[in-house]
Amino acid sequence: RSASDSPTIKPITTTGSIARKRPGREVLLQAANLQRILQLEKQTPAIPLLDPDKYKRIKIEAKKHAKALDRVVRRARQIAAEALIKQHKDFSKAILTHQQEFFKFHKQRRADAMKVAKSIRDNFDKESKKKEKDAVAAE
Repeated sequence: RSASDSPTIKPITTTGSIARKRPGREVLLQAANLQRILQLEKQTPAIPLLDPDKYKRIKIEAKKHAKALDRVVRRARQIAAEALIKQHKDFSKAILTHQQEFFKFHKQRRADAMKVAKSIRDNFDKESKKKEKDAVAAE
């Protein structure tokens, strides 16, 4: 191709009232300040002016759907209640088992301590009687 065949791009020039002027320095500073203020407002949590739940449409359910929903809700509550009851029963059962084991353990410890004390007492009595016999025999 030759250089004369290629299209040339010419810059678009505007004339008259259509031409845009560059904003002045003061306007640019005001715009920058406004932008900073808006960014600061975005950082702080904004309180909504309107409550969206207040204007939410309430859809009236058909009776057959409402009954089914009530059944589902009632069943869900029943399942939750049964789970809580089961958990409470398991907890009570665990406490009762622990109580029984606790008493059994300490009763056994007391019995062992009494056995040891009795054997010590019997041994002491036996030795004291032996000493008395030896004293009587020595006389």
